[in-house]
Amino acid sequence: MDGVCCSGSISTTEARPGACPDSGLLCARTQVLNILLMPLLAFSLLVCSTAAALAGFKHTSLSAGDGSFALNALYFEANVGQADGRIHFIGRDRDAMFYLMPGEIVWRTGPGIEAARTEVRLSFPGSNGDGALRAEYPLPGKRHYYRGRDARIWHRDATLSARVRYESLYPGIDLLLYGRGRQLEYDFIIAPGKDPGVISLRFSGQGSLSVDPLGNLVVEAKGGRLVHRRPVAYQVVGGARRPVEVAYSLEDDRVAFKTGPYRGDLPLVIDPVVSYARYLGGADSDRVLAMAVDDSGGFYVAGRTRSLDFPASGGLANGGDAFVSRFDAAGNLVYTAILGSSDVTTAGDIAYGLRVDSGGNAHVVGVAEFNDFPVTPGAYDASYNGFPSDAFVATLDPTGTLLYSSFLGGDSSDEALGVEADDAGNLYITGLTRSGDFPVKSAYSGSYGGVRDAFVVKLRPQGNGAADLLYSSYFGGSGGEAGRAIALAGADRVYIAGETNSLTGIATAGAYQQAGDGFQDAFVAAFDTAAAGAASLLAGTYLGGMEGQDGALALGVSASGEVMVAGRTLSSGFPLTSNAPDEVFSGGGEAFVSILQPQLDDLVFSTFLGGQGDEEVRALARDARGRVYLGGWTDSDDFPATSRVGAEFPYRGGRDAFITRLDTDYSLLYSLYLGGSAEDAANALVPAGQNGLYAGGETSSADMTTVLPGAAGDQYLGGEDAFLARLVPAVNLRVSASDNSPVRQDDVLEFTLVVSNDGPDVADDVMLVSSALAAGLVYQSSSSSMCDYDQDTRIVTCSLGSLREEESIALGVSALFSADAAVDTIFTVSSAQSDGDLSDNEISIASEIDTSPPPTLVVGDPADTGSGGGGGALGGVLLALLVMRLLVGNSCLAERCDDARQYIECKRYFEGFRQ
Repeated sequence: MDGVCCSGSISTTEARPGACPDSGLLCARTQVLNILLMPLLAFSLLVCSTAAALAGFKHTSLSAGDGSFALNALYFEANVGQADGRIHFIGRDRDAMFYLMPGEIVWRTGPGIEAARTEVRLSFPGSNGDGALRAEYPLPGKRHYYRGRDARIWHRDATLSARVRYESLYPGIDLLLYGRGRQLEYDFIIAPGKDPGVISLRFSGQGSLSVDPLGNLVVEAKGGRLVHRRPVAYQVVGGARRPVEVAYSLEDDRVAFKTGPYRGDLPLVIDPVVSYARYLGGADSDRVLAMAVDDSGGFYVAGRTRSLDFPASGGLANGGDAFVSRFDAAGNLVYTAILGSSDVTTAGDIAYGLRVDSGGNAHVVGVAEFNDFPVTPGAYDASYNGFPSDAFVATLDPTGTLLYSSFLGGDSSDEALGVEADDAGNLYITGLTRSGDFPVKSAYSGSYGGVRDAFVVKLRPQGNGAADLLYSSYFGGSGGEAGRAIALAGADRVYIAGETNSLTGIATAGAYQQAGDGFQDAFVAAFDTAAAGAASLLAGTYLGGMEGQDGALALGVSASGEVMVAGRTLSSGFPLTSNAPDEVFSGGGEAFVSILQPQLDDLVFSTFLGGQGDEEVRALARDARGRVYLGGWTDSDDFPATSRVGAEFPYRGGRDAFITRLDTDYSLLYSLYLGGSAEDAANALVPAGQNGLYAGGETSSADMTTVLPGAAGDQYLGGEDAFLARLVPAVNLRVSASDNSPVRQDDVLEFTLVVSNDGPDVADDVMLVSSALAAGLVYQSSSSSMCDYDQDTRIVTCSLGSLREEESIALGVSALFSADAAVDTIFTVSSAQSDGDLSDNEISIASEIDTSPPPTLVVGDPADTGSGGGGGALGGVLLALLVMRLLVGNSCLAERCDDARQYIECKRYFEGFRQ
């Protein structure tokens, strides 16, 4: 390096020595870490503040105990008008927003209320305040801001980068900023012959500056402090690092570096490390509330994130904005879109539901808090209908361009909580409304029942105004209802589920449960949105006990039409079936999972799911093979089936997120905890084929389980953070084999093979493949129709389908052995799932040749008259004639025998006869 590097970091961990200036390259990407847990589960987890972490991630595979990574989510976002014009770049580290301006860096922390925020400014007296700021090492993805009604003030295509350089901050000195461990770090790059003594730091917004007895610089600020640990300086001479004395020099409100003697012809590295005292942990709430995947394997997340406003209007709540982020199949960010308004409460704008159509368009629904939420020309409803919120419906194309955005609601509060999309471009939406004038069309019920009602809407977002609304109906009785989840069951047909405390108005004739208890029950209802009026309600049923509150939060429909509903119950008498794996009501709240026939007239399966504490299912998903995943929260340390994944994910206290997997017969495969000592919950699940299962949620735990012991990185932001996780189902396949060798030349060699799955998961697409058969082997047959032989490659391939945990399958392969020496054959087993132990997935068999003399046919002695079976000379002659007739007279050629075994037996006895 041709200059001096003075590096510092806003971090709780020390920078690596010599990390300047390219150390930021290692921190340029957010990563979801794919971690192998024993032979059981491959698991990935990213705990993040949504706006920062959703910059993009790559996949890094680790072994147990590997601590060689840092979990990074810090990036620099170019200001394209979404912030004050003085700001060039925006970002967020673990504890604060930061803004890069010419000659100045500003950190802002604290909750959404402006008066409660902390602001610390760092400037550089004597510097070139007008020096250029330049982004370096661009990252994939763009950010788009759709805030306000006027499209002219929307801001698209904000680029992201891994580093920002203040060029010539001082003559011959650059300031380089980058991220490591989700912390902002900096390096001063000092050209040869320049004096590091000209560098000066000035803080404002602090109470005092001091150097403590250990040589640390302490910056007092409102609510806490920044501690710049004693700097380290060194030079590399002849490949060896030699220390140089360095200390902070404090002059009034300015800080400089005072160095001892050093060689002026070599670079000098000054490396202070700056850490936050924990006062900066008050980051605003971030939540992942919905997820989806597209046909290419990419995935999408949506929810709520805090605003990037700077400066905020004094006293405004700035509750947060809805967001949608898209990633490609490799985990690279494609876009993040922010949808927001001038919030009127601390809740802000929130995205609750997300679906992606076959064209890659993301459809998102949620809550808009104010009348300046973005709407597009031709929207169904361009007018904000009333305080405190309207529902919204928005569509983004594959690049993140806002194609459609509309309000949906009446004169009171309305919330859209779930959405589905069909191949014809129709959206199906459910939620809750307290508006007596909620828009209706072809409705089953056009009248508001009071308190609050669920709603069902079918809308085609084509920009045709009122014509976009195809169906809309209230659903409920005289009490209160909410539609929490929706599932598509073919063209025009949808199911909704939620909760009700109405005694009537829910169940239809023949329903599984005709009456509610008046406290609160779950409900499920089916609608045909192509019909009108009373005919559009196909079926409806209550689901609950008679003495407590019940509510449905998640819903799914199987390929056969069965309806799965899950949520939380406080009723010990909640209906269960005889095949329930958990029939014990703990006395608190229990999660439940129930399966109903398509007509909602019978219960196929129903069980509690929980331990001795409280539980709630918030998310439900089915994979392509019909297996079911459940996510939510629990405060039970004895949650069922967690022992099947080992000790890597223990209960950590408070409320932990959980993920449970059920097999196709609804038996319980496994559960695992995700969490720390505070509050954690899994809010969204989405299967992603070979990429496993994505999960998203929220955590307020500073010690949330993130990786295996020994892994580095401090991921908690404070407040309530979003988390993303990826679960890759894992199996432990093994193959055993034997053969019947030693065998003679031209004899049949038989392989006996056994493939086993030791679990814990089901192995799909199991393949057993041989090596190319040796030249001395001629394939004959297999005992299984699942095996094929390729004559060109000489490879045997057996497609074995799925193997459940603890299941084995045996098969045989035979070949004609014509070799004149031993041959080796290798068999390898694999599946679609990750295998934690590959040591037993392959076996090599050495088949030996039998070199002993062949058996001989002995013809009887003429003098031996024998006593049976035509013995003696006559018997021998007759036997010889018979053999010759069979072998010679019938020309016992291989092509005239039924199989190879018959030919070999013929030849063996013929050789014996000749002797």
